[in-house]
Order: sequence, then C-alpha cells, then structure tokens
Amino acid sequence: MRSFFVGLLCLILPESHREGLVREYDINAPLWSFLLGLVEMPVGFLLYFDQSMGYMSRSGLGALGWVSYHLTPTAWFLVSIALTGLVRIAAYLSNGEAVGELWAWAAIRAYEEIRGHRRRWRETREFAPVHLPDRAILEEDGRLVIISSRKKEDWDELVTIKVDDRFFQLVGVEERRHGSWKIIAHILEEMGPNEPIRRLLHAEVELPTAASGTPEEAMASDVGGTASD
Repeated sequence: MRSFFVGLLCLILPESHREGLVREYDINAPLWSFLLGLVEMPVGFLLYFDQSMGYMSRSGLGALGWVSYHLTPTAWFLVSIALTGLVRIAAYLSNGEAVGELWAWAAIRAYEEIRGHRRRWRETREFAPVHLPDRAILEEDGRLVIISSRKKEDWDELVTIKVDDRFFQLVGVEERRHGSWKIIAHILEEMGPNEPIRRLLHAEVELPTAASGTPEEAMASDVGGTASD
C-alpha cells in the first residue's frame, strides 16, 4: 500500500524531486506515468469539451461564449490535465521517461524562489559583508579552516580542494559568530598521499605556515572592528 501511494507521489513530482523515492521504493516511474497519461488525456479532453459546450450554452453568446470560456481557470486546468496526459504518453513511447505535473513543478519553483529570497535577506542581515575575501586559518589540531561570509555551495565531502600545492577534503561546515555578524567556517583535513583526487576545486587563499589564531580573529582583521557585541 505504501508503494502505491509513493508511486502516485512520483507521478506528481518533477524528476529532480522524485529520484530518491524511485530508488528507495524501486518504483517504475515511466510506466506509472504512461498509465496515468492514458487516463488524463481522454478524461481531460472530454471534461474540457463538455464544460466548454455547457458554458457556451448557458452564456447565450454562441461562439463568443466559447472563446470567453477559455479565459476561466477551469478551462486552463482541464486543458493542462489533457496536455499533461498527452506529454506523458509521448515521453514514454519516445524515450521511456516519466513526466511530472505542471502545477506541482510551478508550486515547487515558487516555494524555492520564496525560500531563496528569505535566505538571501537573512544572509544580508546576519552575515558578514559579502565583499570580504576568504581567509585560511591553521588551527592547533592541524586542520585548515577557510572562513568566508557565505557558504560555498559547491564544496562537499566528494570534492578535493587544492590550497597552494596541498590537497584537502571538507569534513565540516559551521556557522560561527563574530560580534553581531555570522561567518561560515569550512573545516578541511589534508588528504593522504594515496587518496584519490576527485572533482578538483581551487581555493583562492594563502596557506598559513603555522597556527594562526581563530577564524573570528581573522575576520575581525578584515572587517576592521565594525561588528560589535
């Protein structure tokens, strides 16, 4: 029963949001999408024609009433259902792909845009100025910490980060506070000589030669003491 409802959810979500569910529950998303398309296309078109003819008859405007019907949300919704079904069938027969619902894609994009605006607003208010350069700090335990005013979205545990002629991997990311600002500390550990180099990224910072204090102290030297408790 759970797989059935997960399969229905996979039919609604766009590809980027259903991949994890498809792998976890072994859902044949293309086939489910095709079968739903066989229902959506005829039902959508039948309801569309029935509703449009009824609207035209009730309005008493003849052909003009049929045209005005297409300005209503109901017409758009029914047409989108029928066209989505058609696209599902075509996608499955042409290359075996699944297709999500247009309204779900639009809702997810709208949510992501709102969340992105809120995140950028929060960063502007709470984090150190974006123009500040990155700084590298060598901590007493030997770990390298690269501090910046924003999180580096392309840095993760699967990339290799080159600083000068040495290679590091990311082991943690922390928000730390300096006065009234927040900073991002990217914690790196040096890779061993036999570890494979994966996707290589270059950090435009100068590698310290000895333990050089805390990230907060380094940030303070750049912001010139403008952030205060």
